[in-house]
Amino acid sequence: MPELSSFSDLSKYVIIPKITVVSLRQDFTGWKARRTMQEHQLVLLTKGKGIIDIDHQKHLAHTGDLIYLPCGSTYWKLAPKDCDNLELMLVQFSYALLENYTAKWLFDDEKNFAVIVNPDFAWHIYYDNNTLPFPPVQTLSNFCLVKTIFEKLLALELRPTVAYRWEQQYLLSQLIYEIIKNVFFRKNSDKINTINQVLDYIRQNYQNSICLDDLIIQANSNVSKRHFISFFQQYTGYTPIDYLNNFRIERAKTLLTSTNMQISTISQEVGFQDEFYFSRMFKKRVGIAPSKYRKILLAK
Repeated sequence: MPELSSFSDLSKYVIIPKITVVSLRQDFTGWKARRTMQEHQLVLLTKGKGIIDIDHQKHLAHTGDLIYLPCGSTYWKLAPKDCDNLELMLVQFSYALLENYTAKWLFDDEKNFAVIVNPDFAWHIYYDNNTLPFPPVQTLSNFCLVKTIFEKLLALELRPTVAYRWEQQYLLSQLIYEIIKNVFFRKNSDKINTINQVLDYIRQNYQNSICLDDLIIQANSNVSKRHFISFFQQYTGYTPIDYLNNFRIERAKTLLTSTNMQISTISQEVGFQDEFYFSRMFKKRVGIAPSKYRKILLAK
């Protein structure tokens, strides 16, 4: 099963959540007995402050904080502290992970047949109970937006529409995205901006010769090569050169099926100066040579 210990782990997958409970608790006095979560739960504290015990660790939560109770965790006694009773909104959910991967093509020269026709539609599905990489309690910089999403989920629960399940899934996905922004993007905004500058440079210059030093220059940061590679991989899941080569290969796949260009021309067009190196990289990532890829896709 996948391990989701960081944002880079999470970014490799598509999260498909399913809501089981949406609830508003007013004049809440706390849970009286220790419980074990069978699913995941997000609790938005909208009034008061209190102490919650999660897996035998005590956390203080204030108005505007979000509490995350992962599946399998034990929790107890979200009790008011120095205030009247609490008010909170909660959503309980499970989720599946989808992973898109490039399948290895099994090509039979005699039968002119490939087992997998289009690698872009190859998926792994995981029904997962792993803890999401969120802190137990976090202060929200985007509290108003998160509160609005909770309110929409509550309203939908009271008055279901024809597209009820789809709307639920959309809102929960939006909620998870806002949490990710709060946890990872806000405190790492400088690094995120740096990575985006490098990605923009790759998109605009992939046809040219690019080396690692060129990408470091675009980062406008006085960091070592090792540090640059490390934080680039942390946020994209790839080393800088792997990301560049993957981008070029994806562009080459488009040109192979939408133009009549020669393989050597496509190689130059996407930034590979050596046709044989291009073919080797293409086969390594896609599973077959560029010529066979074109032959199969155009035969469909």
